[in-house]
Amino acid sequence: MSFYTDLPEAMRELMGIPEGADTASLSYNIMLSFAAALTLAGMTVSMGSAAIAGEERDETLGLLLSNPKSRADVLISKITLMVVLTAAATALLWVAGRVVPATLDVDIGATHVGATMLHLGLNAVFYSFMAITIGAWTGNRSMASGVSAGIMILSYFAVGLLPLVSGLAGAAKVFPATTSMAAPPSSTESTGITSRS
Repeated sequence: MSFYTDLPEAMRELMGIPEGADTASLSYNIMLSFAAALTLAGMTVSMGSAAIAGEERDETLGLLLSNPKSRADVLISKITLMVVLTAAATALLWVAGRVVPATLDVDIGATHVGATMLHLGLNAVFYSFMAITIGAWTGNRSMASGVSAGIMILSYFAVGLLPLVSGLAGAAKVFPATTSMAAPPSSTESTGITSRS
């Protein structure tokens, strides 16, 4: 346990470890900030890359566009569906994030589940928009998935690790994960939020 509690503050924030965490809350916060973030964002990247590029790969885009719908309507309906599915998955994670610790009698400390889920959901929507944009631009689903997932993972680690290198903390602000993924609001100290959701 001391291995995790002795990590530098930036590394603990990257992993979502609150100050004074016990083993159960440590596991819980790592699950929420790391596994849930990457899983939800990965799922939405897959949906985003399939939205247009997948239709083109399956040779169904022409049929879809032959309906009396404009290209903008098709794109807006696909984006709307993606956002609704992401919101539903985020809500499901929020319910699980409240029910599972209560069921297992795990103290989650100062973790703000609602704020964390909002961060995860917004992060996932950002990367899904990136994937749908690359997929619509190139028509290549593999490229859309690969570039979006690569930027997501690079951002996550850059935002967590660059502050540990003297003089590079400011460079972390260039990466998209700066506000949404690397520092989930796991405690009142990091967010200023005082009420639990």
